Amino acid sequence: MHNPSTLSRLNQNQYMELHRIKNRFGLRRGLALGVCLSLLTACASDDAAVADRPASLDQTPPSSGFLSESAYARLRPSPLHKGARVYENPRLAQYRSFIVDSVKVIPDRTARGRPLTPVDSVNLGVKARFAVIDALKINYTIVDKPGKGVARMRLAVTKVAFSGTTPAGVMELGGAAGEVEIVDSLTGELLGAATEADVVSPSQSAAESIDKLADAELVFDHWAARLNLWLQRLARGERTYGTK
Repeated sequence: MHNPSTLSRLNQNQYMELHRIKNRFGLRRGLALGVCLSLLTACASDDAAVADRPASLDQTPPSSGFLSESAYARLRPSPLHKGARVYENPRLAQYRSFIVDSVKVIPDRTARGRPLTPVDSVNLGVKARFAVIDALKINYTIVDKPGKGVARMRLAVTKVAFSGTTPAGVMELGGAAGEVEIVDSLTGELLGAATEADVVSPSQSAAESIDKLADAELVFDHWAARLNLWLQRLARGERTYGTK
């Protein structure tokens, strides 16, 4: 059952779209759970006092250097999602086909200072990329070659926090920070960009899973669903994410 305070921050169309994505593709953990992820405290439960939140993911992440200087200069705080920074070019609404590049995983340590192995990095990149592809292919065509009317998405995971439980029984919440840049595949014109960091709530965490990346994957599913919603809003002529 979703927290009413969370649903009040989303309009009905967004909520139904998240459920439509979930029902159509049957994602393992359900994209509808991502409704709770964008508001870092809205879904807090009684066990929040003993849940360890990585502080560096509870704030607007610093620029990693992954995006172009032009993209960073245009980012503005999102009016819809706390901590997110977004730029949108109205021309992005014209694109129906996308190249989704392999996701770059930048950190070599987690937000709590634990080493990221090469296997961890590969898994993070694959999980993030396929979350985006699965969400976008509902309404858009995913291609692998540049062309007219094709946009390219560059994505990076800039921070990550493992999920799990300490020997003392403290729930360690997981999450991730990421950046995306969207450009015309032929001209390189900047069409959109965003940076964000999210930590799952105690009520949605998969901390007891044997997969330490489970919470980060929930965040990726959430971002992917929101990315699809963003493009859909632009296609309807809704400018909700900031300045040109």
